[in-house]
Amino acid sequence: LYDTGSAHLRHRLFVHLPFLSSLTRRMALEKFVSSLAMMLDAGLPVFEAIENAGKASADPELESASRRVISRLRQGRPPAEAFGPEQIFGEDVSTAIRLGAESGQLPEFLQRNAGQLKSAVFASINRLATAIPMILYWMVSAYIVWTVVSAHLAHMEELQNALSG
Repeated sequence: LYDTGSAHLRHRLFVHLPFLSSLTRRMALEKFVSSLAMMLDAGLPVFEAIENAGKASADPELESASRRVISRLRQGRPPAEAFGPEQIFGEDVSTAIRLGAESGQLPEFLQRNAGQLKSAVFASINRLATAIPMILYWMVSAYIVWTVVSAHLAHMEELQNALSG
């Protein structure tokens, strides 16, 4: 069972951590786009699909933007105009929505965009997985050097006090 409360909490936590903020936002956007594509492809009504995709993203900002998009769609605006003002979706998603709506193949364009987002997320995770061990190695090395130098300086101070006193 999906718990939106804990998903929102995890999102808020990870979005404030160094190295994870942009990755967390991209993962939420990918989850939104892939969920929207699947629901539209399954025949869910557009309003319901957008609302559920916003919730599935676990990003309160995406969820809020989704509600604004639904409001514009209910006013009779085309999808490209409804999504356009929302910067959080980014240019690529907005383009996929515009082209998909114009061609009548919105789920296909969204699936393609979700695949691109997923590839970008995996590339970021791989870079992070490579960088973290190196960062930890250098932090441990710096700690060891600091410990050795501190101990040596303390010993030198004792020797100097013994020689002068």
